[in-house]
Amino acid sequence: MPISEPSPPSREPAATPARRLGFFRRLHERIRGLGLVGFYAVFASTFPLVGTAVLGGVIVANEKGIDRWVAAHPVLAPVTYCLAFLVLAGLAILPTTTLSLAGAWFLGFAGAFPAALIGYMGAAVLGYEMSRRAAGDRVVELLLRKPKWQRIYTALLAAEGWRTVLLIVLLRLPPTFPFAPMNVLFAAVGIRRRTFLLGSFLGMAPRTAVVIYLWSGIAHLAVRKPLDIQGGMRDTRLLIGSVAASAAALVIISVLVHQALHRLTGGGKDTGAAGG
Repeated sequence: MPISEPSPPSREPAATPARRLGFFRRLHERIRGLGLVGFYAVFASTFPLVGTAVLGGVIVANEKGIDRWVAAHPVLAPVTYCLAFLVLAGLAILPTTTLSLAGAWFLGFAGAFPAALIGYMGAAVLGYEMSRRAAGDRVVELLLRKPKWQRIYTALLAAEGWRTVLLIVLLRLPPTFPFAPMNVLFAAVGIRRRTFLLGSFLGMAPRTAVVIYLWSGIAHLAVRKPLDIQGGMRDTRLLIGSVAASAAALVIISVLVHQALHRLTGGGKDTGAAGG
């Protein structure tokens, strides 16, 4: 009786173009299943990092040209910056902190702070309204996958009146919370527009002031407009002390806010997220 030769061991078929296509099809279906606001939430969590890198490259390549244009248009430059802040932050193309730093670099504190604050409030309205019109169960499901978002979501649902405003202020105050995903969260919870705007303003105004003052001081001291060494040593020391105090205040504020949120939400130490 002839002995049959053993068949070679079966191998898993290599990844084929059709299989790879199936992966992208499944990914596309998952994104579609999240809905428009779900896609916006994913986009808002990832793209600002890319936008920051692109903006940095543009500034490095065109710094002198931007300087000349700003100097030649003392009124138009802040207005343009304000509108750019509104659109780029509202659509989650750039983080608010990156835009604040760029404004401080070219416009200084006096020019950048009011324009940034107005642009920020416009961006908050834009992001909130986009999320509010498209929010649904899919967004809540997406948010609740992470314990830190679940704790914040639950605390916001349970809060009423000024406690809601306080939570929004604490979530807006430190630069470690992403701006655009927070808009999605607030819309998903169903926070009233005026409560959202009040909390956002009270939280973002001091943070924006500190960031812009800090960065405009660094720019004035180190790179952009160095002080007169012959007669300005006292001013230099004063500026260094002010910058250091502002940086320390920003760190202290962030630590205190995270501790307050820990108590209000009953969470752990992972309340922070990528900055916005």
